[in-house]
Amino acid sequence: MAERYQRPIAVLDPTGVYNSLNSALADLTRMNFMKPGQHELVRWCTEVAEAINHLESIDKS
Repeated sequence: MAERYQRPIAVLDPTGVYNSLNSALADLTRMNFMKPGQHELVRWCTEVAEAINHLESIDKS
């Protein structure tokens, strides 16, 4: 069985252009096409500093 991806994921979306992708992933989770918790692996950020802080905090843990 393949191992789970271990690197952090941050989507930088200052204007909301990826809101529909975020909603689609939530729908896929609700319909059981994604495992519970997979959607939460993605951090949706509106500012560069927020994305960088998320990526750096994961690397330090």
